[in-house]
Amino acid sequence: MKTLILLLSLISTSVFAAQGEVGPAGCGLGNQIFGTDNQILASTTNGSSGTQTFGITSGTSNCIDSSRQAQIENFIDTNKVALSNDAARGQGETLANLSEMMGCDKGSFGGVVKTHYKTIFNSENTQQITSRLMMVVENNASAAKCGT
Repeated sequence: MKTLILLLSLISTSVFAAQGEVGPAGCGLGNQIFGTDNQILASTTNGSSGTQTFGITSGTSNCIDSSRQAQIENFIDTNKVALSNDAARGQGETLANLSEMMGCDKGSFGGVVKTHYKTIFNSENTQQITSRLMMVVENNASAAKCGT
C-alpha cells in the first residue's frame, strides 16, 4: 500500500510539473518521466497509461501550448459560429475578446475583420481561418491598431 501511495504521489507531482520540451511522443506522463531522451519509452508510457489524453483534455502533463497562435486558434475553434456572425457585423462580444487576445483596438479590429470577412471565413477549417486572420491582421496592423 505504501508503494502505491508513493507511486501516485510521484505521478501527481510529475503531472503538474512545470512545462518542458516535448518530443515526437508528445505530452503526457511519458514526457514527464522520460522527457525527450527516450521517445520509445515515453510513447509506450503515454499509450498504456492514458495520461496523454487526460493531459490534453485537462491542460496538464506538459500538454499546454501557451503560444499566442495556439490560444487564438483554440478560441476560434470554440467560438467559430458566434465569431463568424460578429465578424460579418464588425462588432460583438466574441470579436471584442479576440481583438483583446491579439492586442488590437476593438473598433478598428472589427472594421478590418468585417472588410476582409470573405477572405478570413471562406472555409470552416479552424487552422485556415486562424492563418488567414493572422495574415489579414499582419497586413493591416496599423488599420486594426494592433500591437503585434
